[in-house]
Amino acid sequence: NILMMNVGMAAGTIIGAMPGLNVIFAIAILLPLTFGMDSLAGMYLMLASYCGATYGGSITAILINTPGTPNAAATTFDGYPLAQKGRAGDALKIALVGSTFGGIISCLALLFFAPNHIASPEYFALCLFGISCVVGMAEKNVFKGIIMAFLGMGVSTVGISLLDGTSRFTFGNSNLLAGFRQATVILGVFAISEVLMKLRNISKDDVT
Repeated sequence: NILMMNVGMAAGTIIGAMPGLNVIFAIAILLPLTFGMDSLAGMYLMLASYCGATYGGSITAILINTPGTPNAAATTFDGYPLAQKGRAGDALKIALVGSTFGGIISCLALLFFAPNHIASPEYFALCLFGISCVVGMAEKNVFKGIIMAFLGMGVSTVGISLLDGTSRFTFGNSNLLAGFRQATVILGVFAISEVLMKLRNISKDDVT
């Protein structure tokens, strides 16, 4: 069981560090390995790969400002500036410690509170809290934060509605029926912006 935990953690970290490959992909890759295993060992392998992939996304977020998984998007705010100052190792250590203790606390909260205390009102409050965080991160540009929050909600509504099965904002394009994948959108926003920033810096150096 300990061996399977280490294998899952290593594999999950490697997969999570690759931009475009998320936690679900890591589990899907390792799932066939569990068919011939004991159920407990297979569960340890899956859980460790999930945790490893969640942390692995912060590696590229810190080093190249491109989150490997959607969960690591916020890591770019502080991790990448530390890497630019030559403290990439410290940023990776902080991300590892934060992921470890955050995972333990969230698991305990899920174990004791989720079965009986999380319903529709709590989900609504959680969504409202997330929108408030988006607006709050804009700091002085509150209007810009509100626009981005509503833009994000608009993008999330593209595709087939889970309530009545109708298509929303697809404009007759069958490729949009499945909606936009969260990982693809986040990676595109961060990766493309980083590439454009690098190109701008290169053009400035050429001019000077």
